[in-house]
Amino acid sequence: MKTIRLFVVLSLIVTTLTISSCNEKESDVGLGLEDPSTLYDGICDTVYLTPYIFFDDSLATSGYRIGLLGRTEDPYCGTTCAKFYTQVALPSAGGINVNSSAEVISASLSLKLDDVFTYIRPRPNGRRPYAYNLHIKVHQLAEALNDSTIYYASNTTPINTSNCFVDTTIMFPADSRSMTIPLRSNIYGFLRTSATNEEFVANMKGICIEINESDYDPVMLAVNLDAVDTKLTVKCADSTDTVAYDFLIGYGTTHYSSFSHDYSTSAIPTIQTADSLDYSDYLYLQPMGGTRVKFYLDTAWFSNFCSKHPTAVIHYAELKLPVTDPDTSKMASRLQAFHISSTGFHSLVLDASDPIRYSGFDGYYDAGRKFYRLLLTRHLQNLLRDRHDYGTLLTIESRRSSAYSCRINGNAQAERPRIEIVYSE
Repeated sequence: MKTIRLFVVLSLIVTTLTISSCNEKESDVGLGLEDPSTLYDGICDTVYLTPYIFFDDSLATSGYRIGLLGRTEDPYCGTTCAKFYTQVALPSAGGINVNSSAEVISASLSLKLDDVFTYIRPRPNGRRPYAYNLHIKVHQLAEALNDSTIYYASNTTPINTSNCFVDTTIMFPADSRSMTIPLRSNIYGFLRTSATNEEFVANMKGICIEINESDYDPVMLAVNLDAVDTKLTVKCADSTDTVAYDFLIGYGTTHYSSFSHDYSTSAIPTIQTADSLDYSDYLYLQPMGGTRVKFYLDTAWFSNFCSKHPTAVIHYAELKLPVTDPDTSKMASRLQAFHISSTGFHSLVLDASDPIRYSGFDGYYDAGRKFYRLLLTRHLQNLLRDRHDYGTLLTIESRRSSAYSCRINGNAQAERPRIEIVYSE
């Protein structure tokens, strides 16, 4: 009997192993159709937010690879003007070797563009203008830029009004991504001089470039300052030859962008004088040193959750920021979220460090569902573990190189900003 039983047991084990070895590998087909809560036997919950709008008065713009130029006219965020300040430098430490008999015959400013932002309304037939009316001015600076200074969006540098190198109006093709602007002859004397790079920069001081501050088309240009085609070129000629010399602007020099805001006709006219605004209808996010949004988790929910679920594990947390009646042609394409520490320091939320999990929930606008969405699983877990919420900061990505804002629903709207979570204990 013992032998028979042993044989039966061995037969069952062999049969089980044989069946197991024939099974196909697990497939992930259909997993995307499952509710996230069923994957963890989780509990779903929603936390609403207490948001505040405040003016961004500390946006550093020194040395960035994009320089914004022009003007925007946003129906919600008012008017913003952008100027660009830069040194003009020699291309090498060795200076420029120009024959003493050579004469400067022309000088020009070339700008390579990454993007063109416009608030011009389409024509009745739905088409946009084929060209923009641009008023361009270039002045010499009255004082040199400081290599060791950090310049902010709110900074300006005095200009030498008696040395205007350009003041002209052009029709700029809407599909163009480069422009070359002839400079007046009063710049020739600065470009012809023989000097070391330090002496040249100190003598030249730098230039201020501005476009369409008022009364012209509301257009803003994003200038690529790293491009080799962004430069100042001078042509010199003597009896035998003509030679072109390129001077550096932007890349390789001290430079910064300056933004000025006029909110008098906007939906937030007191934003610059208020510490923060508690707007229930809508939240306004603006680049270029404009506005940011800070939100806190609902205080009662946070306190209650921490006390009742001290060991909760957050498996999924998605921030949803609904938008009503979006104009996607003039909306910021992406938002960013930052963790704020007890000292006020802010850093990108931890979820952003995992590009695989973050993809699809990484701050882009979902046109089908009409909301921006961000994954905040790790961020929320940290807040609950620390038992403190010092706020979460929302900004527009690349806010030094983008000109488009966005209007998000406030708590007075039926579709409110919220974080939808799945947790277990």
